[in-house]
Amino acid sequence: MRVDLMKGEHKQPDFLALNPFGQVPVLVDGNTVVSDSQAILTYLALKYNPQWFPTAPEMAAQVVRWLSVAANEISQGLAAARLFYLLDFKNVNIPHSARQIVIYHVLRKKSFCATNVVRSEEGI
Repeated sequence: MRVDLMKGEHKQPDFLALNPFGQVPVLVDGNTVVSDSQAILTYLALKYNPQWFPTAPEMAAQVVRWLSVAANEISQGLAAARLFYLLDFKNVNIPHSARQIVIYHVLRKKSFCATNVVRSEEGI
């Protein structure tokens, strides 16, 4: 189902019947309606490719953990972008080079954290 956020289609009664929070994504699979990207990914894996999602609690927890990491990183980036434009920070007089330095350090920190977690789990 396509939803034009700029036209506010996610706040219309038809969409709110699928997700009362008015948020995307929403998956409609036959009579099943699933919202939230993590729930959608879990549903798709369990329904269409069950070997992707482990049954052992320890391994399943790791899959859910990485889904959460991915969702949080995406959410934080979108939230920052939303604030940047809603609060009109785009017109604040900050030199381009300063913005680039901040972006570099934020991305470097996130990459460093993720790399260290993977290395520790792989025993590297």
